[in-house]
Amino acid sequence: MASAHEGCREDCGVRALGIAGSVVAMLFVSQPTLAADEASGGAGASQLDEPPEPEPEAPPTSDVSSSSPSSEEPESAKSVPPPSEARPAEVSPPPNVAQSRTAPPVVRPPTEAVAPSRVFARSGAWLASVDDALPLFGLGAASSLSAWSTLRIGDPGGMNHLVPPRPVAIDAAIGDRLTAGFSPVLEQTVSSDGGIHIGGLAVRAGYVFSLGERVFLWPRAGLSYVEGVPDERTFEHRLDLVVDGRVGWTPRGTWALTVGPSLLLPLAVGKRNLNMGSAAWGPQPPHVDPFPRIGLSAGLTVRLDDEPTSPRASASEGPPRFLLGIERAVPLLRVWSGDGADARIDVGTTDSTNRFPVMPRAAFDVVTQNKVTIGAAASAGYVRTSSYSFFPSNAPDAFVMGAAPRLGGFFRQSEHLAFWPRVGLTCVYASASRPDGISSKTFHLGADLDAFVVAIVARDVGITVGPSLALPLAGSRRGSPLPAESPYIGTGLVTADYSFLAFSISAGLVLLL
Repeated sequence: MASAHEGCREDCGVRALGIAGSVVAMLFVSQPTLAADEASGGAGASQLDEPPEPEPEAPPTSDVSSSSPSSEEPESAKSVPPPSEARPAEVSPPPNVAQSRTAPPVVRPPTEAVAPSRVFARSGAWLASVDDALPLFGLGAASSLSAWSTLRIGDPGGMNHLVPPRPVAIDAAIGDRLTAGFSPVLEQTVSSDGGIHIGGLAVRAGYVFSLGERVFLWPRAGLSYVEGVPDERTFEHRLDLVVDGRVGWTPRGTWALTVGPSLLLPLAVGKRNLNMGSAAWGPQPPHVDPFPRIGLSAGLTVRLDDEPTSPRASASEGPPRFLLGIERAVPLLRVWSGDGADARIDVGTTDSTNRFPVMPRAAFDVVTQNKVTIGAAASAGYVRTSSYSFFPSNAPDAFVMGAAPRLGGFFRQSEHLAFWPRVGLTCVYASASRPDGISSKTFHLGADLDAFVVAIVARDVGITVGPSLALPLAGSRRGSPLPAESPYIGTGLVTADYSFLAFSISAGLVLLL
């Protein structure tokens, strides 16, 4: 009995030693695998998926264990799984290891901000300018084909309008800030007292210097050639050197307000008398030496194309809050008549005989929430004329001042088109006097009907084109008697009704702010 118990103890001990050896072997094999898995990150997970190599079986320790009859294993031995089924728990890689496996984002260098003064005349830009939209001061030649000299302050209109430069000029940036442009000169007048025929072209080149983020300097030089019939008696032609410089301010690079001086130097002047009836008379010298012209004026220049990186105006934005522009800057057709004046028809971009109902003028309008516009336009000027010297003296002078309040509606049709009808009044006062005491005063009150189409060519910039009708309501002229042949005032009446009926088609520029 004692020997049986001793055999049982020996058999149980052998089995326990075998199970313990299997557990130790399992731990010994799995730990290097975990260490290698942690060192290689995600590679360990793939190695764990492969079945482990079979472990060598423990050799039997004695014949008794192999030949002894089977008996029930203890509960502790049953709970231990065999080595082939035991696997370590999967270890998820650390967050930093997972991020290191993804490709790093592409870091692009920041885009360099370009100053509006440099964008304004970048290569490929097209610029439209009304350089003399607001004349401030002028001295010298009254016009290209005139022997008169004038002193001008503001824009008095009429035959003393500044030419050249003409009301509109087109420039192209052929290089970075290098510009080349032209300005057409054309006028054809049909009237009961004869016609005016003027034609020509002005060309120029310039360079835009950036003086700051929004300020630039634009010097230009060029030539202007004009020929035509300034009156029914003579044919003239004139070649001038035109030099000017403009300081501009541009908030976004799409438009700019400009101001600066200009110089007009005559290079060649020719004249022929048409009343002689024969070419044998040949060229006739001018009555006086041709006058140069110096001036100072403010204007507006806009880009006719958008910078690729600048956002365009959208129709969903609705109407702008303010409208600032130059009206009737480029006359196309003018038909006017009235008491004390001959009926005239003028065609072209030049207007050397304009009258105050159709004169260019500056305008400002406010747009309400219901698309109604409330604003006014104005023009004013002073001129003293002489035909005897460069500095006018002992000559007639004239003063003109006008204002035009109006109501309208600004209706946006698309991203690039708007319709702007208006109705208003025009009130003008003009006075003229001479050193000999002869003077006159003129008053005009009329109703205005305008129907303009606004072509939005770039952000905040529009070109207005359309007809205008001026209906006379009241007018009068009072003055001293004057000889009928006088060219200064044109009527010898002491008191007379004086009113204008005018129709015009013109173009201008407007800023949508």
